[in-house]
Amino acid sequence: MELLYDLVFAADEADESKDLLLQEKIRKLRWVRAEHLHAKCDPDDPVVRKAFENAQDNLILMDSQRAPLDKLHRVVTASKTIFDLLSKGGSGSAVGADDFMPVLIYAIIKANPPMLYSNLQYVTRFCNPDKLNSGEVRLVARSHAPARCMHESATVGLRWLRWWYRFGSSIDVEWAV
Repeated sequence: MELLYDLVFAADEADESKDLLLQEKIRKLRWVRAEHLHAKCDPDDPVVRKAFENAQDNLILMDSQRAPLDKLHRVVTASKTIFDLLSKGGSGSAVGADDFMPVLIYAIIKANPPMLYSNLQYVTRFCNPDKLNSGEVRLVARSHAPARCMHESATVGLRWLRWWYRFGSSIDVEWAV
């Protein structure tokens, strides 16, 4: 697959424009803080910061990988880092999607990984499903959700946050209207 990389990765001009648009939309969300997303971590804690930087680095380094499984490994490593972070600092209960997704979204916003759309599409298109375990499939699917949400939002910012929080969060986002 590495030999074909230059021919198949982001070969479509539409993919490149989607990447640029997504990166711009994520850039506009730089004002979002962990508490806005009800992320169950304290980014000011040195231990949390170090783990969080590791997750961000893996998201950014995904673009430097050429093989689909290597890109997937970066997503899995970032996700496992977030799960470990939440497990160690949590209340002792199991870490679920409601805990994981806000931290993943925060990591994506802060890292703003290059070519995120194309990288996730590449993994989806070219990873052999027979070589993936169910946990890896879930992690890739969970990584797609925030990227897709940020990409498809008509206007980035409060509309996106309102969409995210309409499923039960009590955050008051009216202050920035």
